[in-house]
Amino acid sequence: LVPPQRALLHKQQSQPLLQLPMGAKAKEVTEEMREKREERARRRRLQAARKAEESKNQTIERLTRTHKAKVRALRERRARPAPCPVVHYRSAADGVTVSFPAGFPVPAAAAAPP
Repeated sequence: LVPPQRALLHKQQSQPLLQLPMGAKAKEVTEEMREKREERARRRRLQAARKAEESKNQTIERLTRTHKAKVRALRERRARPAPCPVVHYRSAADGVTVSFPAGFPVPAAAAAPP
């Protein structure tokens, strides 16, 4: 052995081996630190609840707004009169009918079938 190795070997044999602590050192938690942590957790919970409530309200508003728009469009459609006079032709088992709008000149005589 070379002198530095011999010195190391002699040193190791004369001193007992010490064991180093394994794992992380336990952090001391003071009352103030615990209170701050609880306050942050409470704020997070309140913020999450507020966000959920806001999301729910937006969804309800979106759904009701769509419904109101559909109802309004339906009312407008019903309230509007026919844009121009329309002749209705109906063929059913009990016969054939032709309806003309009011004020339309009606043919004086029925034409003979061909």
